Amino acid sequence: MNTKKLSNPFFNIYMSSKGYYRAEVLRVCLRDAGLNGSVTRQIGNILQEQFKPENYREIGGVAYFRNNWLELEMVYPQKIQEVERSLDKFSHGDYSGLEELSLFASEAVDFHQEHHGKNILLNAIKFSFKAAYKKHRDDSQDLLLSESERRSWVDRYKELMSHYTIVPLHEHIDQYGFLGWFHIHPSGSGPSPADINFSSERDLPALVFSALPTYQKTGIGIHLLHLGKSELLYQGLLQSQKQ
Repeated sequence: MNTKKLSNPFFNIYMSSKGYYRAEVLRVCLRDAGLNGSVTRQIGNILQEQFKPENYREIGGVAYFRNNWLELEMVYPQKIQEVERSLDKFSHGDYSGLEELSLFASEAVDFHQEHHGKNILLNAIKFSFKAAYKKHRDDSQDLLLSESERRSWVDRYKELMSHYTIVPLHEHIDQYGFLGWFHIHPSGSGPSPADINFSSERDLPALVFSALPTYQKTGIGIHLLHLGKSELLYQGLLQSQKQ
């Protein structure tokens, strides 16, 4: 872990393996100092990406202390890109990515049910793709799905992906200025049990941005998660509090 001090004397602290200091920086930037123009623009850009009609994922990313303040960087994980390519191939009748789709569905459903309890609909998606992969593996000519059936399967799979956020933290956690990670709850809900349980196991701060497609009128919530505790840092319209 890089223990070099931050250049700004206001944050003259060591970025140790303990997330206490990282959480304190996030509190200052998102609560104590009031939202500034830079932060509101960044969050606005993230929410615009989240609520694009074609997007079905929870947008996530990482938070850094750079240029003497908070920087939020969206991350589009390679793993998600590969799953989406496999899903696109499947939608066109190419089943070569079924193994990847089956494995990812199992991972996502198992994680969701570990923290939220059994979900019949998600389980059905998991086992449908598992059975389809096995059938295609045993006889590649035996899996026959119509275009409408494939479209239905794809829609259900996208619904599954909307419940499972991946951010490759191992690529960022040792980088200078790293503060934590974030993701969006586009239903406007607060942190989920999975979010809180995940944070309780790690000394690593996380942010949850709660918003609806109407966020410009209805506002947003910014939640800080750390060591199993959830703290509301901001609730209100997304606008700079600095003149």
